[in-house]
Amino acid sequence: MMVGRGSSGWLRLVSSQPQPTPADLSPLRGIRHCLLVMLLVTGHWSLVTGYCADETSKPLAIKAAKILTVTRGTIDNGVIVIRDKKIAAVGKQGEVAIPPDAEVIDASDRWVMPGQIDLHAHIGNNSGLHDYVHSLNPELRVWDYIDPDSPQVLDALASGVTCINTIPGSGGNHSGFGVIWKLGGGTREELIVRKLGTMKIAQAYNPERRAGDLGLSRMGMWWMLREMFTRAQKYNAAWEDYEKRKKETAPLLTASNHPTSVASSPPQPATRNSQPALRLDLEQIRQVIQRKTPVFVHTASGRDVFMTMKMFHDDLKLPVVCSHCEFGAFRVAEEAGKRNLPVNIGPRLYDFAAQVYDRKFYSLPTEYFRGGVQKLSLNTDCPVIPGEELFLQGTLAVRLGLDEDTALRALTIVPAESVGIADRVGSIEVGKDADLVIKKGSLFDVRTPVDMVLINGKVVYRHGQKRRGTGFGRLMVHEKHECCGDGHDE
Repeated sequence: MMVGRGSSGWLRLVSSQPQPTPADLSPLRGIRHCLLVMLLVTGHWSLVTGYCADETSKPLAIKAAKILTVTRGTIDNGVIVIRDKKIAAVGKQGEVAIPPDAEVIDASDRWVMPGQIDLHAHIGNNSGLHDYVHSLNPELRVWDYIDPDSPQVLDALASGVTCINTIPGSGGNHSGFGVIWKLGGGTREELIVRKLGTMKIAQAYNPERRAGDLGLSRMGMWWMLREMFTRAQKYNAAWEDYEKRKKETAPLLTASNHPTSVASSPPQPATRNSQPALRLDLEQIRQVIQRKTPVFVHTASGRDVFMTMKMFHDDLKLPVVCSHCEFGAFRVAEEAGKRNLPVNIGPRLYDFAAQVYDRKFYSLPTEYFRGGVQKLSLNTDCPVIPGEELFLQGTLAVRLGLDEDTALRALTIVPAESVGIADRVGSIEVGKDADLVIKKGSLFDVRTPVDMVLINGKVVYRHGQKRRGTGFGRLMVHEKHECCGDGHDE
């Protein structure tokens, strides 16, 4: 079986075997319908992909005019071999062997690139789910509630977005923990890359509140954050000390109770090792203290971005990503560059007039890059702007002065590195997840649509595919859907 180009020019899966006629199929229709119902009920059929769950064992090969690996250059007339959800081989055609039993996607006149990653998203979870009652919400999390069938998620998927960091909103100083997940290619649990994806902090504008607490001022919010982390550090230290002493005493207790122990050496009572009290409001922060989950900060203006860097990087020594970073904050780009910190720009890509007080127009991606920021990524803050326009953020960044290679990295490998998932996604390399986008030409060319999207080696979208409802049948062009947003950065 292979994929060829149909009369419309788009990629489609075709079989090399003779196809049955309607008359041949008529006795099997009842059985087919019964099997379909069984697959839907048992969950072994994906409405998004159209593939059975056990189909990943068969290898898949993609022939392409260009393969943009992002980290290892561009391969002309290349081939990618996928096996068991991973990239098994990548290289030039003729140099990479295609397994004889592999399905083949013939994209010989198209480009293949890694799936895009959006680090600042509020889709798939009721658009920024969070609790406004308290300014600090360290016990809250998003991963319990994600909706892969959300129309906004399906639209983002159709434009080549394969992985997002869905986070709570910015109505509080700390609104909880986001989740990093893929937009298709498996069951709900299989989609989750990391349950505690990032710790969401908001340090400017949005979280300011008049609720009778310290959230009224930046000084108050920063004090509350420092106090919360001080308590979390002490809590984590107590648990680490307890776990260490527990491991040290375990062999002694085992040996003293062993039947071959010498009778003249009676077992001694173990030293009391009391377990610290479990605190749900601090338990999740342990992942941050242990540097397993980065801090993701909604921040803007030079003052607030600098204080974000100082508090989380300089003082607390934690991994941190600065997001938004507009309203003249590019003035401290050199400070971010010195610290080699990740900066996640968007949805605004430029500052002008009153925002910088000099009536000039500044491209934020370009200014941060010139300031020495190497870990530069872009976001949509969807649904502030639709998630399917992440590639357009790259297009505009290029138009505003960023080179195309840097813009592609800003949508792929850099966001992956920024949150610690680059071992799985962000580039086309052997051993990484097969999350790929097939398109005729550059990702940033707005004139050509995405032809095909793969996640974990499964085709999860084809151009023209119906994105609404759950019906099966011929591929249909989706109806126009306007993403809803309140227009405010979250």
